[in-house]
Amino acid sequence: MKKTTAALAALFLGGCARGPDATQILASGHVEATDVRIATKVAGRLESLLVQEGDVVRAGQVLGTLATTDLKLALEQARAERDQAAAEYRLRLLGARKEDVAELEAQIESVRSELESAQKDLDRMQGLLDKGSGTSKARDDAKTRRDMTAHRLDAMNQALARMRAGSRPEEKEASRARLAAMEARVAQLEQQVKDATIESPSPGWSPRRSRSRASCSRSARPCA
Repeated sequence: MKKTTAALAALFLGGCARGPDATQILASGHVEATDVRIATKVAGRLESLLVQEGDVVRAGQVLGTLATTDLKLALEQARAERDQAAAEYRLRLLGARKEDVAELEAQIESVRSELESAQKDLDRMQGLLDKGSGTSKARDDAKTRRDMTAHRLDAMNQALARMRAGSRPEEKEASRARLAAMEARVAQLEQQVKDATIESPSPGWSPRRSRSRASCSRSARPCA
């Protein structure tokens, strides 16, 4: 009788015990995940890390940024050089303005008057030397002034001819090539600044990072 009572008590207690949650599945096995190694295309110092280990991230979410101070300074300089090259190329295509031509013509007339005056001074000094009342030094100084003025007038006449003729095809092509090179340089630096932002390529969890906040990041190596 005692054995029967004990058995019934055990059965009763077993039936009243709380069983496992039906919404949970208890099983053993292996969890597989895709390990994505994140790397930057440019080298630099990791300036900011915006996620912590274990955070859930979305595809395209910014995870961190590299320092871009030097890149931005180089980009600013490249843009200035590009603008200068563009202005030079437009000038070669359009040619000199009428106002510039007129100003140079006026300067040439002024130098021509100086040359006539220098020639008169030379003739006068030569005449005094011939009469024995002048000196060779005074005549030589007058001749030097006349020759320098003549050379200056010749150079200005050549400049006026080039201005009227405009740039040669070779000069235009060289100017265009320089502008294209500067535009390519600007595009390259802009892309490098953009590549300094580290984005998640797919949704997932932020893994354990193997580098410190101030560590250097190199191309094709993990940054987070």
